[in-house]
Amino acid sequence: QQEHAAHTAELCSRMSRVAADNPLAWRPQFQTAEQINTVEKRNRYIGYPYTRAMNPVLEVDMAAAVVMTTVGKARELGIDESKWVYLRGGADVNDIWYVSERPIMHASPAINLAWNTASAQAGIAVDEIAHFDIYSCFPSAVHVACREIGLDPLDDRGVTVTGGLPFFGGPGNNYSLHGIAQMMETLRNDGGHGLVTANGMYLTKHSLGIYSTEAPESAWRDTDNDTLQAQIDSAPRVAVAAAPSGSATIETYTVAFDREGPKRGIVIARNGAGERIVANTPGDETT
Repeated sequence: QQEHAAHTAELCSRMSRVAADNPLAWRPQFQTAEQINTVEKRNRYIGYPYTRAMNPVLEVDMAAAVVMTTVGKARELGIDESKWVYLRGGADVNDIWYVSERPIMHASPAINLAWNTASAQAGIAVDEIAHFDIYSCFPSAVHVACREIGLDPLDDRGVTVTGGLPFFGGPGNNYSLHGIAQMMETLRNDGGHGLVTANGMYLTKHSLGIYSTEAPESAWRDTDNDTLQAQIDSAPRVAVAAAPSGSATIETYTVAFDREGPKRGIVIARNGAGERIVANTPGDETT
């Protein structure tokens, strides 16, 4: 747990460094990994093991916009070709809707499928991408997405071009529009390829887009997202125990905190029959 917390704090610290250099960020202050990982009054646990500094900033007054057009219209408008950024690949896929039915808590088959589809469509591999903006509502979202994409969360290329939700801020799911807008600026300045991911619900809805200053060799083809979704929908689900009792093996858990301390534990487990159990602890600090 200590190793994981330190790793997560380092990830968030690197995100804060990006936000500190971004004049549009809501919280543009660099924070060290030690500061982010130290539990204190102004940096209490929100949901264990995440401190306040690791959580998103949603109450913001921020807006973003993206204008897309065709190559023909861009030429007609006289837009300098050096500013052109192409959408090279994209996919939208949902994971199994109910978290309680997902076979593995720390995996996202939908992200993996969306990434492989978009990468093949674009003809761009992860090692060829220079810039990333991975949806960052919580560190787990970054860890899971990176795992499915094949990216080390501490890769020197970084996981955000904005500073991420904990530091740049963002209006909920619409944060990724900021990620796309910032990626346009980044690619125009640096060139190359960029990946932006978006997420909704409980790591449920996923959208991925690959952008590039290099023109594709063939015309755009829409992704058949319905066929992709059918693969996820047909995957095995875990049965939820109707009336659980007796012993069980904990798969994962968290503790919800308020300003006074721990309020409730949330446990996800399996019984001897392999059925899923979801339980809340009594609302007392000792438990």
